[in-house]
Amino acid sequence: MSQYDVCIVGGAGRIGLPLTIFFAQINLSVCISDINEKRIDMIKNKQVPFVENGIEELLNCSKFDCFVDKIPKANYTIICLGSASNYCDISGSSILEFIINNKKQLENNNTKLIIRGTLNLVDFNIIKDSIDLNIAYCPERLSEGNAIYELRTIPQIVGCDSSEYANELVKLFSMIIPDVIKVSIKEAIFIKLMCNAYRYINFSIANELYIVAKNYFGIDFEKVRKNAMFNYPRMKNFPKPGFTSGFCLPKDTSFLPLRLGEAAYRVSHHDIVNAICSMVGDINNKNVGILGVSSKANVDDIRMSLPLKIRDACEILGAKVYMYDSMFKKYSSYENFHGVMNSDILVIGTPHNDFIIDNKNLLTISRANKIIDIWNIFERKDDRIV
Repeated sequence: MSQYDVCIVGGAGRIGLPLTIFFAQINLSVCISDINEKRIDMIKNKQVPFVENGIEELLNCSKFDCFVDKIPKANYTIICLGSASNYCDISGSSILEFIINNKKQLENNNTKLIIRGTLNLVDFNIIKDSIDLNIAYCPERLSEGNAIYELRTIPQIVGCDSSEYANELVKLFSMIIPDVIKVSIKEAIFIKLMCNAYRYINFSIANELYIVAKNYFGIDFEKVRKNAMFNYPRMKNFPKPGFTSGFCLPKDTSFLPLRLGEAAYRVSHHDIVNAICSMVGDINNKNVGILGVSSKANVDDIRMSLPLKIRDACEILGAKVYMYDSMFKKYSSYENFHGVMNSDILVIGTPHNDFIIDNKNLLTISRANKIIDIWNIFERKDDRIV
C-alpha cells in the first residue's frame, strides 16, 4: 500500500512547489522529494525559496511532507525536473538521468509515473524502453512568477498512450485545473516544445528587426513599432525587442530540428548582445552600469541571463561594470545601486516593474552620458537615450 497519493520529485523547485501546494489544498496526501536541502529547510519553515506571486499564503496553510534524496511510495510520482540540451545544461539530475538511476526504486514502489518537466523525443524513447511502469507526459506550461494564477486557468495537457491511465489522470488533474485535454505522449511532447519554440522565434523576430532598424535604416525602432501597430489588428501581438532569454525558451526550441530555431538563438543570444556592445562604443577604462540582472522581468532566475553576457563583453572591452538587481542579494546592495547610477553608460538589462514604476526618478539620478534602453522603459525625450 502506498504511503502517499502523490510524490513530487523536484517539489522544492519552481515547477514542483506550486503543484505540490495545489494537491495539498484538496487534501490529497502529498510529499516532496528533492536533493536541495536548503530549499527543503526553507519550505519546512514556510519560507518560499524563490519569487512566485501569491504563493506565501497558500504555503502557510498547506500540509505535506518533505524528504531529501528519498522517493517514498506513492500512487503517482510526478517528476518536475528539467532536461539538458546543447544550449544549456541544468543543475541536478535531468529527467532521463533520474529515472535511469532510480529505476529499481520506482519499480519497487509500483508507482505510476507522470513526467512534467520538458521532455524530448529521444529521452522519452529511452525511458519507455527502460522502465516497466505506466508513464504519462503532462507538461507544465506556466510562466515563472505566475504559476499560482496560471495553474487555475491554463488547460492541462495529458499525454498518455493508455486510455485507462489517461482517464485516471484526467480525474486527478481535474481536481485542481478546470480544463484537461487528452492526447498521445508524442503529441504532448510536441505541444510543449511547439509552444515555447513559437514564442522564442517571435521574440527573435522583434530583436532582428530592431537591429536592422538601428544599423541599416538609422531609425528609432520603438517609434516605428508603435506606429505600425496603431489600429492595425494583424500587428497587435507584435512583441517588444529585448534580452529574451530565460531558461526554457531556447532549451525547448533546441529539441526541435528547426532552422528558424537556430537562427532565433543566434539573433537573441549573440546578435542582440553584439548590437548593444556596438552602441556602447569605446568603453576602455569607463564605467558601465547594468540595471537588472535576471533572465526575465520580475523573477529571481539568473539562468542564461543575457545581462550577464553583456557584462562579460563589456569587461573584455576594458570597462568596469556595475550591476544592480533587488531580486538577488549579490546585486542588491547600495554600493551596487550607487555604482550603476554613477556609471558613464547605463544599460537597462531587465525591465522589472520597480524600474518601470520609478523610471522618472531613475532617469533623474543617473549620471550616465549615454543610456541604452532596448526595453523602452524611459521616455525618449532625454537626449542621452540611445
